[in-house]
Amino acid sequence: MRRIYFFASIVALFLTGCSLAEDVTPPPVFTTAQAVSPVSSPTEGIPLSTPQTTAERSLTEPAEKPTSTSQGDSARGTIRGRVVNGTTVETVAAGIEVRLIGIDGQALAVTESTTTDNGGEFAFGALEIVPDRIFWVYAVYHGVEYFSDGRQFSDNEAIIDMQVTVYEATPDTRTVHVDRLHLMFDFTVEGLVEVIEVWVLTNQGNQTVAPEEGIEFILPSGFSDLRFFNEMASERRFLITDRGFYDRGPLRPVVGAELVFSFTLPFERHLEFAQPMSYPVSATVLLMPENGPTVDANRLQDLGVGDDGGTRRQIYNLGTISAGDAIELRLSGEPSTSGGEGMQPGIIVGAALFGLALIVTGVWWYRIRAKARAQGLAGGGIPSDREDLLRAIADLDDSFEAGRIPEDEHRRRRHILKREIIYLMREAHD
Repeated sequence: MRRIYFFASIVALFLTGCSLAEDVTPPPVFTTAQAVSPVSSPTEGIPLSTPQTTAERSLTEPAEKPTSTSQGDSARGTIRGRVVNGTTVETVAAGIEVRLIGIDGQALAVTESTTTDNGGEFAFGALEIVPDRIFWVYAVYHGVEYFSDGRQFSDNEAIIDMQVTVYEATPDTRTVHVDRLHLMFDFTVEGLVEVIEVWVLTNQGNQTVAPEEGIEFILPSGFSDLRFFNEMASERRFLITDRGFYDRGPLRPVVGAELVFSFTLPFERHLEFAQPMSYPVSATVLLMPENGPTVDANRLQDLGVGDDGGTRRQIYNLGTISAGDAIELRLSGEPSTSGGEGMQPGIIVGAALFGLALIVTGVWWYRIRAKARAQGLAGGGIPSDREDLLRAIADLDDSFEAGRIPEDEHRRRRHILKREIIYLMREAHD
């Protein structure tokens, strides 16, 4: 039930309050915001094939106007396209499954499927043209789903051309890269520290990373109460182990993924925090209570203090981390908090360099978890409060409107969430 509330809240925001009609590109996949442009995949910008693409064909053929079967009937249109292999730069073979979904506001209105022909092409015909209905096409290739951009029928055209790019899979994780890693520490519960982590992952290769056991994430020794924030099927996607967990979701090229999770560690005025990093990290940011325990680490840079709406937090930059190294922190002192208003220059610097959207995500997760504790929810689950969910996304949009988040960061964040919307819609529908 909580998933349905989440889906309804997010869809309502994106499809009504966030001008989705002007931004219908679907998620490139947990895809987070970045203040610095993501590293380009080697597959970006490569020619897709020698035959004329469907997009090119649409430029040379006259536009086809919507048709209706009889007076009063709805206009009908066609969605056509081709599936291209981004690894081999060729069209795929016949028989690849392609699925179409159409979304009306908060409802999944259309679901159809077909297969590619000998040229890797597909078509969905006689589709009802409904104002503001958004269509996505996705192909299932070796068990992995790959999405097209989202599109709408225009008033004067009844043909939409879409392309889906799929990739070969590899178990090799050497192309996995962490663009951003944020760690937020909460000392609300006596004797414990809750650590909230936000990861932005990219795949810098031209194959989808999909090891049989999954992509491993190692956590500090002694962790407990591991919870995943942004995955509606965590029991299927994540495999928890004694030293962390495996993410069994594929990591696609170009689009990347985002992970948000939390865990607890014992804390009695002192903690030696050590978390091994299996993948290189471009930027690491820590958020601590302003007057809480002190933190010490090599290469630690103080970025100042910021207020997230009641709790002032100290922001630190830990810089880059090489694969095989570890985040090593020494926390000491008595947890405490202080109030205050306003945002200091330091957090603006931190936002500009390291992605305010990630900070907002971590703060939101902190608020939701705090509310769960206060309400005594069974198992500490996520409250299904509409306002909490809307506020989190609104914070991201407000930050963009205020100029604190670059357009590419804001767009990437929204793309990721749209992909999650589609997953949630399909799960609720099924």
